[in-house]
Amino acid sequence: MDRCEEFLLTEKENNFFHFQYKGIYFWNLIRDGIFTSYVEKLENIHPDRTQNHYLSYLRLLRHIPKQIVNKISATPKEIFVDCKNYYRDISGKRLQPYLDFLQDSGLPVQFHTSYNPLLSKDILYKGTNDVFCNIKEVFLGAAFKFIKKYRYPAKEIVSYLQMIQEKLDIVLDDDYAYSVMFLVEDFRLRKDYYSKILNVKNKCVILDEYYSNRHMALIHAAHEQGIPVIEMQHGLTGSKHIAYNCLDTSSVNKYFPSYIFTFGDYWTAEMRMPECTKLISSGYPVMDYSIDSLKELLPNQKQIVFYSQGSIGKKLSQMAVDFAKISKAEGYSIKYKLHPSECQYWRTLYPCLMDHPDIEVIDRNINVHEIMAVSKYHVGAGSTTLFEALAFQGSILIYSTDENYYVDDLVARGFATYINNEQELLREIRRFSAKDSKEFSETLFKPDSLNNIKKELLKIIS
Repeated sequence: MDRCEEFLLTEKENNFFHFQYKGIYFWNLIRDGIFTSYVEKLENIHPDRTQNHYLSYLRLLRHIPKQIVNKISATPKEIFVDCKNYYRDISGKRLQPYLDFLQDSGLPVQFHTSYNPLLSKDILYKGTNDVFCNIKEVFLGAAFKFIKKYRYPAKEIVSYLQMIQEKLDIVLDDDYAYSVMFLVEDFRLRKDYYSKILNVKNKCVILDEYYSNRHMALIHAAHEQGIPVIEMQHGLTGSKHIAYNCLDTSSVNKYFPSYIFTFGDYWTAEMRMPECTKLISSGYPVMDYSIDSLKELLPNQKQIVFYSQGSIGKKLSQMAVDFAKISKAEGYSIKYKLHPSECQYWRTLYPCLMDHPDIEVIDRNINVHEIMAVSKYHVGAGSTTLFEALAFQGSILIYSTDENYYVDDLVARGFATYINNEQELLREIRRFSAKDSKEFSETLFKPDSLNNIKKELLKIIS
């Protein structure tokens, strides 16, 4: 039995979902972080939740006038959308992957997002209540620093955490109980905010990642008002992602969405969710857009892309440099695509890439599909990008690490192979011949996503 299955069985047998403090079932709030410590067997794990970015919160104050106007003038609509506010440059257009296709769908949509002057059309910026909610969180963090100094943590939380450590054989930070207390108070604060902002006209809520503290508070508030909640798949899921797997299939004490609209049948089959969550294969609009707009492009048979991510970046960047040395005579075009979280600091993180004559570092938040469409070889460890590259008939080479449990299935199906170093990478580029992935990619990303999503949303709100 692998680590994921052991974890799922342990939480079910010991009723972890029943653990509560002040009426909040806090196992939901710490489950993902505890699983990480369980898999990696790290010691003194501490969720970095009480670090407050004071300046970020205070910067929100300048948007209060705009938020007040929106609060007064906005008309509640059937579909309430709360998702991240970020953009990609996609085929010459600056698009938000989740907001834009819903804006143009013709559906009655109300957007609830951080204020950004680039956003337009019918968007409700987060209300003044949310700004004050963030400010309260700042003071909440300060209060917990005081509590940690002068008060013992709640006895019931300490007892539950002792049981969790014993059953899972892990070691948590001594201050973990205070972190749970903070998460619970933050959850209650945000749940109270969403309870006020949701309206009787709202027929459903859409979000892009259900298992953040904020969105679980939104789910709890919506469910109390009888409003169904939909998560749009936002990235890697599958049978090894703890947020999308449960052996305890009851609906009791869980802050889970009512529906998950998945990219395709492959992901739907990989998830094991509680009975309160229905899985619907609907597709990925950005993928449909990219496949259609990039279909005339042909892959460069000598181009290789490394897809970075924080956990493997140091080793992968060095592999790219070493590969450039040993393959120089063969004329490969080498690109190193940074994860968005690395773009600002990559020169500090990966100095070996600075001013390298044979490696192009991509540090812009572009549409990664534009790179995939013109590249033959794709190197990464445990990222959604490796699955996305299959939609463009790429050859997938997986850097062997502890994170491969997300992508092991690609190797088992013959669509990818493992590598351990730059010599193996060069060897596999010469010899590895992947299966044709066209049919499989349609199970990953169901075609005609916009119509699929629109049809399912109309069923839910009617």
